[in-house]
Amino acid sequence: MEETDQSPNKRLRLYSLASYVIWLITGGIYIWHYGRVKRAPLPHAGVRALKARIDHFLSGPGLPAQISIFPACDDAVTMARGLAEALRDHVSKNGTRRVPPLVIGDVAAAVSGECMSHKEALEDASGHDDALWTQSGADSLVANYSVLVRIASGEEEQLPALYLTPGTSCIVTLPQGFINSPQWKGVTDTLLAAWFTTVGEPSIPLSASYTLAFWTTTDSPQRIRWPGSFHESVLRPYLSPFLSRLSTCYWLEMQAQTIYHASLGEQPKPQREKGTTRERVVAFNDLSRFLAAANDWTTDAVLTRGTHKPPVILNLASMKPSGAPVVVLTQSGEPHTAFSVPGWGVMAIMSHPVPDDQLSRNATWRRQVARSGYELTDTDARETAGLWLSHFRKWLGFPNVTNTTTPINIDHHSPPLAKASMAAPSTNGIATWELLALANTLLQLFLREISENLTAVESLISSLPDLTVEQRIAESINHILRMATDALNAIERGERDLGRLLGGIRSGYQDSVETLHDDSMMADLYFSPEFKFAVYLPMLVPIAVPVLLTAGKELMTWRRERAEKTTKVKPE
Repeated sequence: MEETDQSPNKRLRLYSLASYVIWLITGGIYIWHYGRVKRAPLPHAGVRALKARIDHFLSGPGLPAQISIFPACDDAVTMARGLAEALRDHVSKNGTRRVPPLVIGDVAAAVSGECMSHKEALEDASGHDDALWTQSGADSLVANYSVLVRIASGEEEQLPALYLTPGTSCIVTLPQGFINSPQWKGVTDTLLAAWFTTVGEPSIPLSASYTLAFWTTTDSPQRIRWPGSFHESVLRPYLSPFLSRLSTCYWLEMQAQTIYHASLGEQPKPQREKGTTRERVVAFNDLSRFLAAANDWTTDAVLTRGTHKPPVILNLASMKPSGAPVVVLTQSGEPHTAFSVPGWGVMAIMSHPVPDDQLSRNATWRRQVARSGYELTDTDARETAGLWLSHFRKWLGFPNVTNTTTPINIDHHSPPLAKASMAAPSTNGIATWELLALANTLLQLFLREISENLTAVESLISSLPDLTVEQRIAESINHILRMATDALNAIERGERDLGRLLGGIRSGYQDSVETLHDDSMMADLYFSPEFKFAVYLPMLVPIAVPVLLTAGKELMTWRRERAEKTTKVKPE
Protein backbone atom coordinates (compact mmCIF):
# COMPACT_ATOMS: atom_id res chain seq x y z
CA MET A 1 0.00 0.00 0.00
CA GLU A 2 1.50 3.42 -1.04
CA GLU A 3 2.27 5.93 1.66
CA THR A 4 0.77 9.33 1.06
CA ASP A 5 1.69 11.07 4.32
CA GLN A 6 5.20 12.26 5.11
CA SER A 7 6.59 11.84 8.58
CA PRO A 8 7.11 14.93 10.75
CA ASN A 9 10.90 14.41 10.72
CA LYS A 10 10.98 14.43 6.96
CA ARG A 11 8.95 17.61 6.72
CA LEU A 12 11.26 19.24 9.27
CA ARG A 13 14.28 18.31 7.19
CA LEU A 14 12.69 19.77 4.08
CA TYR A 15 11.87 23.02 5.86
CA SER A 16 15.45 23.24 7.12
CA LEU A 17 16.77 22.60 3.63
CA ALA A 18 14.48 25.28 2.20
CA SER A 19 15.69 27.85 4.75
CA TYR A 20 19.32 27.07 3.95
CA VAL A 21 18.64 27.37 0.24
CA ILE A 22 16.96 30.74 0.76
CA TRP A 23 19.97 32.00 2.74
CA LEU A 24 22.32 30.70 0.06
CA ILE A 25 20.37 32.39 -2.73
CA THR A 26 20.24 35.66 -0.75
CA GLY A 27 24.00 35.57 -0.17
CA GLY A 28 24.63 34.85 -3.83
CA ILE A 29 22.49 37.79 -4.92
CA TYR A 30 24.31 40.05 -2.42
CA ILE A 31 27.73 38.94 -3.66
CA TRP A 32 26.68 39.31 -7.29
CA HIS A 33 25.22 42.77 -6.75
CA TYR A 34 28.08 44.23 -4.74
CA GLY A 35 30.89 42.18 -6.22
CA ARG A 36 30.28 42.81 -9.88
CA VAL A 37 32.26 45.55 -11.58
CA LYS A 38 30.24 48.72 -12.20
CA ARG A 39 31.89 51.34 -14.37
CA ALA A 40 30.15 54.60 -15.09
CA PRO A 41 31.08 56.17 -18.45
CA LEU A 42 33.91 58.66 -18.03
CA PRO A 43 34.65 61.73 -20.21
CA HIS A 44 38.07 60.54 -21.38
CA ALA A 45 38.03 62.88 -24.37
CA GLY A 46 37.14 65.84 -22.14
CA VAL A 47 40.02 65.09 -19.75
CA ARG A 48 42.52 64.90 -22.61
CA ALA A 49 41.17 68.09 -24.18
CA LEU A 50 41.37 69.96 -20.85
CA LYS A 51 44.94 68.75 -20.30
CA ALA A 52 45.98 70.04 -23.72
CA ARG A 53 44.29 73.37 -23.06
CA ILE A 54 45.89 73.75 -19.63
CA ASP A 55 49.32 72.92 -21.08
CA HIS A 56 48.79 75.62 -23.69
CA PHE A 57 47.74 78.11 -20.99
CA LEU A 58 50.77 77.30 -18.82
CA SER A 59 53.09 78.03 -21.73
CA GLY A 60 51.59 81.52 -22.08
CA PRO A 61 51.74 84.70 -20.01
CA GLY A 62 48.96 83.78 -17.60
CA LEU A 63 46.47 86.46 -16.63
CA PRO A 64 45.70 89.03 -19.32
CA ALA A 65 47.22 92.46 -18.85
CA GLN A 66 47.72 95.77 -20.60
CA ILE A 67 50.39 98.42 -20.22
CA SER A 68 49.47 102.08 -20.62
CA ILE A 69 52.48 104.35 -21.14
CA PHE A 70 51.92 108.03 -20.39
CA PRO A 71 54.44 110.70 -21.39
CA ALA A 72 54.56 113.38 -18.72
CA CYS A 73 55.27 116.14 -21.23
CA ASP A 74 55.63 116.69 -24.95
CA ASP A 75 59.36 116.03 -24.87
CA ALA A 76 58.79 112.59 -23.31
CA VAL A 77 56.57 111.23 -26.12
CA THR A 78 59.54 109.93 -28.11
CA MET A 79 61.02 108.27 -25.04
CA ALA A 80 57.67 106.68 -24.19
CA ARG A 81 57.54 105.13 -27.64
CA GLY A 82 61.15 104.01 -27.24
CA LEU A 83 60.25 102.30 -23.97
CA ALA A 84 57.38 100.47 -25.67
CA GLU A 85 59.68 99.22 -28.44
CA ALA A 86 62.31 98.16 -25.88
CA LEU A 87 59.70 96.12 -24.01
CA ARG A 88 58.60 94.39 -27.20
CA ASP A 89 62.18 93.66 -28.28
CA HIS A 90 63.11 92.33 -24.86
CA VAL A 91 60.35 89.75 -24.80
CA SER A 92 60.67 88.75 -28.45
CA LYS A 93 64.33 87.89 -27.84
CA ASN A 94 63.63 85.84 -24.72
CA GLY A 95 60.62 84.16 -26.27
CA THR A 96 59.18 83.08 -22.93
CA ARG A 97 56.54 85.69 -22.21
CA ARG A 98 54.82 88.09 -24.52
CA VAL A 99 54.37 91.74 -23.61
CA PRO A 100 50.75 92.73 -22.96
CA PRO A 101 49.16 95.24 -25.30
CA LEU A 102 50.83 98.63 -25.06
CA VAL A 103 48.88 101.88 -25.16
CA ILE A 104 50.57 105.25 -25.59
CA GLY A 105 48.45 107.66 -23.58
CA ASP A 106 47.73 111.28 -24.36
CA VAL A 107 49.98 113.87 -22.77
CA ALA A 108 46.96 115.80 -21.51
CA ALA A 109 45.66 112.64 -19.84
CA ALA A 110 48.81 112.53 -17.75
CA VAL A 111 49.37 116.05 -16.63
CA SER A 112 48.24 118.91 -18.87
CA GLY A 113 51.66 119.53 -20.40
CA GLU A 114 53.62 119.82 -17.12
CA CYS A 115 56.34 117.38 -16.12
CA MET A 116 55.16 115.18 -13.27
CA SER A 117 57.28 114.67 -10.18
CA HIS A 118 54.83 113.26 -7.62
CA LYS A 119 53.85 109.59 -7.59
CA GLU A 120 50.29 110.33 -6.44
CA ALA A 121 49.45 111.98 -9.76
CA LEU A 122 50.22 108.78 -11.62
CA GLU A 123 47.24 107.00 -10.12
CA ASP A 124 44.99 109.83 -11.30
CA ALA A 125 46.48 109.66 -14.78
CA SER A 126 46.04 105.91 -15.19
CA GLY A 127 42.51 105.94 -13.78
CA HIS A 128 42.74 102.37 -12.46
CA ASP A 129 41.25 101.19 -9.18
CA ASP A 130 43.21 98.87 -6.87
CA ALA A 131 39.97 97.79 -5.19
CA LEU A 132 39.05 96.10 -8.46
CA TRP A 133 41.22 93.18 -7.46
CA THR A 134 39.96 92.67 -3.94
CA GLN A 135 36.21 92.88 -4.42
CA SER A 136 33.95 90.41 -6.18
CA GLY A 137 32.09 93.07 -8.13
CA ALA A 138 34.79 93.56 -10.75
CA ASP A 139 33.74 93.02 -14.33
CA SER A 140 37.13 92.51 -15.99
CA LEU A 141 40.22 90.38 -15.47
CA VAL A 142 42.55 92.61 -17.46
CA ALA A 143 45.27 94.14 -15.26
CA ASN A 144 45.96 97.71 -16.30
CA TYR A 145 49.59 98.59 -15.64
CA SER A 146 50.54 102.25 -15.98
CA VAL A 147 53.95 103.71 -16.73
CA LEU A 148 54.61 107.42 -16.52
CA VAL A 149 57.68 108.51 -18.49
CA ARG A 150 59.22 111.79 -17.40
CA ILE A 151 62.45 113.60 -18.22
CA ALA A 152 64.90 114.26 -15.43
CA SER A 153 65.54 117.84 -14.45
CA GLY A 154 68.99 119.33 -14.38
CA GLU A 155 69.45 118.74 -10.64
CA GLU A 156 68.63 115.01 -10.82
CA GLU A 157 71.16 112.27 -11.39
CA GLN A 158 71.62 111.46 -15.06
CA LEU A 159 70.76 107.78 -14.67
CA PRO A 160 67.46 106.06 -15.50
CA ALA A 161 65.33 105.63 -12.38
CA LEU A 162 62.23 103.56 -11.72
CA TYR A 163 59.77 103.96 -8.88
CA LEU A 164 57.20 101.17 -8.45
CA THR A 165 54.13 102.22 -6.49
CA PRO A 166 52.13 99.86 -4.23
CA GLY A 167 49.52 99.66 -6.99
CA THR A 168 50.20 98.71 -10.60
CA SER A 169 51.99 101.88 -11.63
CA CYS A 170 55.56 102.91 -12.22
CA ILE A 171 57.31 106.24 -12.73
CA VAL A 172 60.26 106.05 -15.12
CA THR A 173 62.59 109.03 -15.00
CA LEU A 174 64.93 109.23 -17.99
CA PRO A 175 67.81 111.63 -18.58
CA GLN A 176 67.59 113.92 -21.57
CA GLY A 177 68.72 112.36 -24.83
CA PHE A 178 68.31 108.85 -23.43
CA ILE A 179 69.07 106.45 -26.31
CA ASN A 180 71.53 104.00 -24.73
CA SER A 181 70.27 100.47 -25.44
CA PRO A 182 72.04 98.76 -22.47
CA GLN A 183 70.29 101.19 -20.15
CA TRP A 184 66.98 100.40 -21.87
CA LYS A 185 67.67 96.78 -20.95
CA GLY A 186 68.02 97.70 -17.29
CA VAL A 187 64.70 99.54 -17.35
CA THR A 188 62.78 96.80 -19.17
CA ASP A 189 64.30 94.01 -17.05
CA THR A 190 63.13 95.68 -13.87
CA LEU A 191 59.60 96.31 -15.11
CA LEU A 192 59.09 92.79 -16.43
CA ALA A 193 60.67 91.17 -13.38
CA ALA A 194 58.36 93.07 -11.04
CA TRP A 195 55.12 92.86 -12.98
CA PHE A 196 55.15 89.87 -15.31
CA THR A 197 57.43 87.35 -13.65
CA THR A 198 55.43 85.14 -11.33
CA VAL A 199 56.63 84.85 -7.76
CA GLY A 200 58.29 81.63 -6.74
CA GLU A 201 56.17 78.75 -5.54
CA PRO A 202 55.15 79.51 -1.93
CA SER A 203 57.17 77.61 0.66
CA ILE A 204 54.02 76.69 2.59
CA PRO A 205 52.25 73.49 1.47
CA LEU A 206 49.93 74.08 -1.47
CA SER A 207 46.31 74.04 -0.36
CA ALA A 208 43.05 75.71 -1.25
CA SER A 209 42.38 76.63 2.40
CA TYR A 210 44.42 77.48 5.47
CA THR A 211 43.63 77.73 9.16
CA LEU A 212 45.56 80.55 10.84
CA ALA A 213 46.08 79.73 14.52
CA PHE A 214 47.12 82.83 16.49
CA TRP A 215 48.84 82.08 19.81
CA THR A 216 49.69 84.61 22.52
CA THR A 217 52.20 83.08 24.95
CA THR A 218 54.29 84.16 27.93
CA ASP A 219 56.81 82.60 30.30
CA SER A 220 55.66 84.93 33.08
CA PRO A 221 53.60 83.57 35.99
CA GLN A 222 51.27 86.53 35.48
CA ARG A 223 48.27 86.32 33.18
CA ILE A 224 48.40 88.45 30.04
CA ARG A 225 45.58 89.75 27.90
CA TRP A 226 44.96 91.99 24.93
CA PRO A 227 42.90 95.13 25.61
CA GLY A 228 39.39 94.26 24.51
CA SER A 229 40.18 91.16 22.45
CA PHE A 230 42.75 89.84 20.02
CA HIS A 231 40.46 90.73 17.13
CA GLU A 232 40.10 94.35 18.23
CA SER A 233 43.74 94.85 19.26
CA VAL A 234 45.73 93.01 16.57
CA LEU A 235 43.63 91.39 13.88
CA ARG A 236 41.40 94.25 12.75
CA PRO A 237 43.85 97.20 12.85
CA TYR A 238 47.03 95.48 11.63
CA LEU A 239 46.24 92.17 9.91
CA SER A 240 42.80 92.53 8.34
CA PRO A 241 43.95 94.60 5.31
CA PHE A 242 46.57 91.99 4.46
CA LEU A 243 44.35 88.96 5.09
CA SER A 244 41.41 90.44 3.21
CA ARG A 245 43.60 90.81 0.13
CA LEU A 246 45.08 87.36 0.64
CA SER A 247 41.58 85.87 0.84
CA THR A 248 41.34 86.58 -2.89
CA CYS A 249 43.82 83.73 -3.38
CA TYR A 250 43.00 81.37 -0.48
CA TRP A 251 40.17 80.34 1.82
CA LEU A 252 41.19 81.47 5.31
CA GLU A 253 39.89 80.45 8.74
CA MET A 254 41.22 82.03 11.93
CA GLN A 255 41.48 80.97 15.58
CA ALA A 256 43.12 82.69 18.55
CA GLN A 257 44.22 81.28 21.93
CA THR A 258 46.47 82.21 24.86
CA ILE A 259 49.12 79.86 26.30
CA TYR A 260 50.66 80.48 29.73
CA HIS A 261 53.97 79.26 31.16
CA ALA A 262 55.47 78.80 27.68
CA SER A 263 59.24 78.67 27.34
CA LEU A 264 61.61 78.91 24.41
CA GLY A 265 64.18 76.60 25.95
CA GLU A 266 66.10 75.72 29.05
CA GLN A 267 67.20 78.44 31.42
CA PRO A 268 68.76 81.04 29.11
CA LYS A 269 72.47 81.49 29.29
CA PRO A 270 73.72 84.68 30.81
CA GLN A 271 73.87 86.95 28.47
CA ARG A 272 75.11 89.89 26.76
CA GLU A 273 74.73 93.54 27.56
CA LYS A 274 72.44 95.74 25.53
CA GLY A 275 72.56 99.29 26.80
CA THR A 276 71.44 99.18 30.41
CA THR A 277 69.42 95.96 30.14
CA ARG A 278 70.57 92.37 30.00
CA GLU A 279 69.12 90.12 27.34
CA ARG A 280 68.31 86.48 27.78
CA VAL A 281 69.84 84.60 24.87
CA VAL A 282 68.35 81.32 23.66
CA ALA A 283 70.62 79.25 21.46
CA PHE A 284 69.25 77.63 18.33
CA ASN A 285 69.89 74.12 19.65
CA ASP A 286 67.94 74.88 22.85
CA LEU A 287 64.63 75.34 20.98
CA SER A 288 63.83 71.62 21.21
CA ARG A 289 61.89 72.20 24.44
CA PHE A 290 59.76 74.87 22.78
CA LEU A 291 59.09 72.69 19.74
CA ALA A 292 58.10 69.78 21.98
CA ALA A 293 55.68 71.99 23.91
CA ALA A 294 54.33 73.66 20.76
CA ASN A 295 53.34 70.28 19.35
CA ASP A 296 50.91 69.95 22.26
CA TRP A 297 49.14 73.19 21.36
CA THR A 298 46.01 71.83 19.79
CA THR A 299 43.82 73.53 17.26
CA ASP A 300 41.18 72.07 15.02
CA ALA A 301 40.86 72.80 11.34
CA VAL A 302 37.39 74.06 10.50
CA LEU A 303 35.75 71.36 8.37
CA THR A 304 32.35 71.80 6.80
CA ARG A 305 32.41 68.43 5.02
CA GLY A 306 34.43 65.24 4.92
CA THR A 307 37.67 65.75 3.06
CA HIS A 308 40.87 63.94 2.17
CA LYS A 309 42.83 67.22 2.17
CA PRO A 310 41.96 69.27 5.27
CA PRO A 311 43.11 72.89 5.59
CA VAL A 312 46.78 73.42 6.32
CA ILE A 313 47.30 74.85 9.81
CA LEU A 314 49.73 77.78 10.05
CA ASN A 315 50.68 78.78 13.59
CA LEU A 316 51.38 82.47 14.20
CA ALA A 317 52.63 82.75 17.77
CA SER A 318 53.83 85.70 19.84
CA MET A 319 55.64 85.62 23.16
CA LYS A 320 55.70 88.23 25.92
CA PRO A 321 58.87 87.50 27.92
CA SER A 322 59.17 88.29 31.60
CA GLY A 323 61.90 90.15 33.39
CA ALA A 324 64.26 90.81 30.48
CA PRO A 325 64.16 90.84 26.69
CA VAL A 326 64.76 87.55 24.87
CA VAL A 327 66.58 86.97 21.61
CA VAL A 328 67.11 83.74 19.70
CA LEU A 329 70.40 82.94 18.03
CA THR A 330 70.29 81.36 14.59
CA GLN A 331 72.62 78.58 13.50
CA SER A 332 75.03 81.25 12.27
CA GLY A 333 74.91 83.02 15.64
CA GLU A 334 72.85 86.05 14.57
CA PRO A 335 70.32 87.34 17.14
CA HIS A 336 66.69 87.61 16.06
CA THR A 337 63.38 88.40 17.73
CA ALA A 338 61.41 86.07 15.46
CA PHE A 339 62.05 82.68 13.94
CA SER A 340 60.22 80.41 11.55
CA VAL A 341 59.72 76.67 12.04
CA PRO A 342 59.14 74.76 8.76
CA GLY A 343 55.87 72.87 8.85
CA TRP A 344 54.70 74.67 11.99
CA GLY A 345 54.73 78.45 11.68
CA VAL A 346 56.46 81.48 13.17
CA MET A 347 57.19 82.73 16.68
CA ALA A 348 57.52 86.49 17.26
CA ILE A 349 59.10 87.70 20.51
CA MET A 350 57.95 91.07 21.85
CA SER A 351 60.81 93.39 22.71
CA HIS A 352 59.25 94.85 25.90
CA PRO A 353 59.06 92.21 28.69
CA VAL A 354 56.63 91.96 31.58
CA PRO A 355 58.28 94.01 34.41
CA ASP A 356 58.34 91.28 37.06
CA ASP A 357 60.67 93.30 39.30
CA GLN A 358 58.24 96.25 39.34
CA LEU A 359 55.35 93.87 40.04
CA SER A 360 57.19 92.53 43.05
CA ARG A 361 57.72 96.05 44.44
CA ASN A 362 54.31 97.58 43.72
CA ALA A 363 51.67 95.74 45.75
CA THR A 364 48.75 97.69 44.26
CA TRP A 365 49.80 96.94 40.71
CA ARG A 366 50.47 93.33 41.63
CA ARG A 367 46.93 92.92 42.97
CA GLN A 368 45.47 94.57 39.85
CA VAL A 369 47.47 92.29 37.54
CA ALA A 370 46.49 89.25 39.58
CA ARG A 371 42.85 90.23 39.26
CA SER A 372 42.59 91.21 35.58
CA GLY A 373 45.92 90.17 34.04
CA TYR A 374 48.79 92.13 32.52
CA GLU A 375 47.48 94.18 29.62
CA LEU A 376 49.52 94.16 26.43
CA THR A 377 50.04 97.47 24.67
CA ASP A 378 49.44 98.75 21.16
CA THR A 379 53.21 98.69 20.65
CA ASP A 380 53.19 94.96 21.33
CA ALA A 381 50.36 94.48 18.84
CA ARG A 382 52.06 96.53 16.12
CA GLU A 383 55.41 94.81 16.65
CA THR A 384 53.89 91.32 16.64
CA ALA A 385 51.83 91.95 13.51
CA GLY A 386 54.87 93.36 11.71
CA LEU A 387 56.96 90.27 12.46
CA TRP A 388 54.15 87.95 11.40
CA LEU A 389 53.62 89.83 8.13
CA SER A 390 57.33 89.78 7.38
CA HIS A 391 57.48 85.99 7.66
CA PHE A 392 54.17 85.54 5.86
CA ARG A 393 55.50 87.54 2.91
CA LYS A 394 58.60 85.38 2.91
CA TRP A 395 56.47 82.20 2.83
CA LEU A 396 54.56 83.54 -0.17
CA GLY A 397 57.75 84.35 -2.05
CA PHE A 398 57.42 88.14 -2.00
CA PRO A 399 60.58 90.27 -2.17
CA ASN A 400 61.89 92.11 0.84
CA VAL A 401 60.59 95.53 -0.18
CA THR A 402 62.26 98.61 1.23
CA ASN A 403 62.19 102.26 0.26
CA THR A 404 65.89 102.23 -0.54
CA THR A 405 67.18 102.62 -4.09
CA THR A 406 68.75 99.55 -5.71
CA PRO A 407 71.22 99.85 -8.59
CA ILE A 408 70.53 97.71 -11.66
CA ASN A 409 73.41 96.23 -13.63
CA ILE A 410 74.15 93.23 -15.82
CA ASP A 411 76.53 91.70 -13.26
CA HIS A 412 78.11 92.76 -9.99
CA HIS A 413 81.21 94.14 -11.72
CA SER A 414 79.57 96.32 -14.39
CA PRO A 415 78.57 99.93 -13.78
CA PRO A 416 74.89 100.42 -12.94
CA LEU A 417 72.52 100.79 -15.88
CA ALA A 418 69.68 102.25 -13.86
CA LYS A 419 68.35 102.52 -10.34
CA ALA A 420 65.06 101.27 -8.99
CA SER A 421 63.04 101.63 -5.82
CA MET A 422 59.83 99.95 -4.71
CA ALA A 423 57.33 101.54 -2.40
CA ALA A 424 56.54 99.55 0.72
CA PRO A 425 53.01 98.11 0.60
CA SER A 426 52.02 100.38 3.53
CA THR A 427 49.26 99.13 5.82
CA ASN A 428 48.00 96.53 3.34
CA GLY A 429 51.12 94.43 3.70
CA ILE A 430 50.88 93.46 0.03
CA ALA A 431 51.10 95.58 -3.10
CA THR A 432 48.65 95.15 -5.95
CA TRP A 433 51.35 93.97 -8.35
CA GLU A 434 52.45 91.41 -5.74
CA LEU A 435 48.88 90.17 -5.38
CA LEU A 436 48.58 89.80 -9.15
CA ALA A 437 51.89 87.93 -9.31
CA LEU A 438 50.75 85.57 -6.53
CA ALA A 439 47.37 85.07 -8.20
CA ASN A 440 49.08 84.25 -11.49
CA THR A 441 51.35 81.73 -9.75
CA LEU A 442 48.49 80.05 -7.87
CA LEU A 443 46.34 79.98 -10.99
CA GLN A 444 49.03 78.03 -12.80
CA LEU A 445 49.71 75.74 -9.82
CA PHE A 446 46.03 74.89 -9.28
CA LEU A 447 45.42 74.28 -12.99
CA ARG A 448 48.50 72.07 -13.20
CA GLU A 449 47.34 70.08 -10.16
CA ILE A 450 43.83 69.70 -11.64
CA SER A 451 45.29 68.37 -14.88
CA GLU A 452 47.62 65.95 -13.08
CA ASN A 453 44.90 64.68 -10.72
CA LEU A 454 42.39 64.05 -13.52
CA THR A 455 45.06 62.34 -15.60
CA ALA A 456 45.96 60.16 -12.59
CA VAL A 457 42.31 59.20 -12.09
CA GLU A 458 41.94 58.31 -15.76
CA SER A 459 45.16 56.26 -15.75
CA LEU A 460 44.14 54.45 -12.56
CA ILE A 461 40.74 53.48 -13.94
CA SER A 462 42.15 52.43 -17.31
CA SER A 463 44.87 50.25 -15.77
CA LEU A 464 42.47 48.35 -13.48
CA PRO A 465 39.58 46.84 -15.47
CA ASP A 466 38.11 45.30 -12.29
CA LEU A 467 37.93 48.68 -10.52
CA THR A 468 34.41 49.86 -9.73
CA VAL A 469 33.65 53.40 -10.89
CA GLU A 470 30.50 54.83 -9.38
CA GLN A 471 28.28 57.33 -11.12
CA ARG A 472 29.13 60.12 -8.67
CA ILE A 473 32.81 59.87 -9.67
CA ALA A 474 31.91 60.46 -13.30
CA GLU A 475 29.67 63.36 -12.26
CA SER A 476 32.48 64.84 -10.16
CA ILE A 477 34.91 64.65 -13.08
CA ASN A 478 32.38 66.33 -15.36
CA HIS A 479 31.88 69.07 -12.74
CA ILE A 480 35.64 69.67 -12.51
CA LEU A 481 35.89 69.85 -16.29
CA ARG A 482 33.14 72.46 -16.39
CA MET A 483 34.74 74.63 -13.69
CA ALA A 484 38.20 74.50 -15.27
CA THR A 485 36.80 75.19 -18.73
CA ASP A 486 34.73 78.11 -17.45
CA ALA A 487 37.82 79.56 -15.76
CA LEU A 488 39.91 79.31 -18.92
CA ASN A 489 37.10 80.86 -20.96
CA ALA A 490 36.80 83.67 -18.41
CA ILE A 491 40.52 84.38 -18.68
CA GLU A 492 40.29 84.58 -22.46
CA ARG A 493 37.23 86.85 -22.44
CA GLY A 494 37.98 88.80 -19.26
CA GLU A 495 34.36 88.59 -18.14
CA ARG A 496 34.77 87.71 -14.45
CA ASP A 497 36.69 89.14 -11.53
CA LEU A 498 39.85 87.68 -10.07
CA GLY A 499 38.34 86.60 -6.74
CA ARG A 500 35.55 84.59 -8.35
CA LEU A 501 37.97 83.09 -10.88
CA LEU A 502 40.38 81.85 -8.22
CA GLY A 503 37.47 80.63 -6.09
CA GLY A 504 36.28 78.40 -8.93
CA ILE A 505 39.81 77.12 -9.57
CA ARG A 506 40.27 76.34 -5.87
CA SER A 507 37.00 74.39 -5.83
CA GLY A 508 38.08 72.45 -8.90
CA TYR A 509 41.44 71.66 -7.32
CA GLN A 510 39.84 70.50 -4.07
CA ASP A 511 37.31 68.33 -5.94
CA SER A 512 40.07 66.78 -8.05
CA VAL A 513 41.92 65.73 -4.89
CA GLU A 514 38.72 64.25 -3.44
CA THR A 515 38.04 62.34 -6.68
CA LEU A 516 41.56 60.95 -6.84
CA HIS A 517 41.31 59.66 -3.25
CA ASP A 518 37.66 58.59 -3.39
CA ASP A 519 36.89 55.98 -0.73
CA SER A 520 35.16 53.57 -3.11
CA MET A 521 38.08 53.48 -5.54
CA MET A 522 40.66 53.26 -2.79
CA ALA A 523 38.73 50.37 -1.20
CA ASP A 524 38.66 48.45 -4.48
CA LEU A 525 42.29 49.29 -5.14
CA TYR A 526 43.52 47.86 -1.85
CA PHE A 527 40.76 45.20 -1.41
CA SER A 528 42.32 42.41 -3.51
CA PRO A 529 40.42 39.19 -4.48
CA GLU A 530 42.54 37.20 -2.02
CA PHE A 531 41.52 39.55 0.75
CA LYS A 532 37.89 39.28 -0.31
CA PHE A 533 38.08 35.48 -0.09
CA ALA A 534 39.69 35.76 3.35
CA VAL A 535 36.81 37.94 4.54
CA TYR A 536 33.80 36.30 2.87
CA LEU A 537 34.80 32.61 2.99
CA PRO A 538 34.39 32.30 6.79
CA MET A 539 30.91 33.82 6.37
CA LEU A 540 29.96 31.49 3.50
CA VAL A 541 31.23 28.14 4.84
CA PRO A 542 28.87 27.86 7.90
CA ILE A 543 25.92 28.29 5.53
CA ALA A 544 27.11 26.53 2.39
CA VAL A 545 28.42 23.30 4.00
CA PRO A 546 25.19 22.38 5.89
CA VAL A 547 23.14 23.26 2.81
CA LEU A 548 25.24 21.04 0.56
CA LEU A 549 25.29 18.14 3.04
CA THR A 550 21.57 18.35 3.68
CA ALA A 551 20.80 18.66 -0.03
CA GLY A 552 22.96 15.62 -0.78
CA LYS A 553 21.34 13.60 1.99
CA GLU A 554 17.84 14.55 0.86
CA LEU A 555 18.73 13.75 -2.75
CA MET A 556 19.95 10.29 -1.79
CA THR A 557 16.81 9.68 0.31
CA TRP A 558 14.61 10.85 -2.55
CA ARG A 559 16.30 8.51 -5.02
CA ARG A 560 16.05 5.58 -2.64
CA GLU A 561 12.36 6.17 -1.97
CA ARG A 562 11.70 6.57 -5.68
CA ALA A 563 13.42 3.28 -6.39
CA GLU A 564 11.34 1.56 -3.73
CA LYS A 565 8.09 2.98 -5.15
CA THR A 566 9.07 1.83 -8.62
CA THR A 567 9.71 -1.69 -7.35
CA LYS A 568 6.34 -1.85 -5.57
CA VAL A 569 4.25 -0.77 -8.53
CA LYS A 570 5.82 -3.25 -10.98
CA PRO A 571 3.26 -5.81 -12.21
CA GLU A 572 3.84 -9.36 -11.13
